[in-house]
Amino acid sequence: MPSAADESLDYDLLIVQVCEFLDNGDGIHRFHGPSQALAELPGVCVIDIDLTHRLLLPLVRQCDVLILAGFDPDLAPLLELRRQQGRITVFEANDFYDDVHPWNPLATRWYDRAIQTTFRQGLEQCDAVQTSMPELARRWRLKTPRPVRAFPNQLIDIPPVRPARTGPLT
Repeated sequence: MPSAADESLDYDLLIVQVCEFLDNGDGIHRFHGPSQALAELPGVCVIDIDLTHRLLLPLVRQCDVLILAGFDPDLAPLLELRRQQGRITVFEANDFYDDVHPWNPLATRWYDRAIQTTFRQGLEQCDAVQTSMPELARRWRLKTPRPVRAFPNQLIDIPPVRPARTGPLT
């Protein structure tokens, strides 16, 4: 884990995204792809981490921006501390879970009231909400007083393909 005393790490902004490691649309387009793109910016370090990872709490305490694609109510005191320190926490709400279609693989999970309650806590306790399209942003604005911003999954213009990376995978 990076520490403030470690001068070998050269970054000005540490972003930690708490998410599942998926190889489907969400994993590629909402989590890991944007993390990779942000990490290529000068001075930016991005870490994707699972909600159950042993280094989660130290990273939550240290990062400048925390993105939660899932919520654990036990994090609430840390989120308040982060707010007092001027560090932002963003909640990822990329689907409208109040109306999940039965064919959706997550449908059974989202019918669980405990999951719904935890999700609503995330909407209310984080500093902002990010979602995948303007219509979802409109709907989430009805459910939270927090600022909501849409970051579309689809790009209007396709950027040039980057050359393949060389070197070790970290």
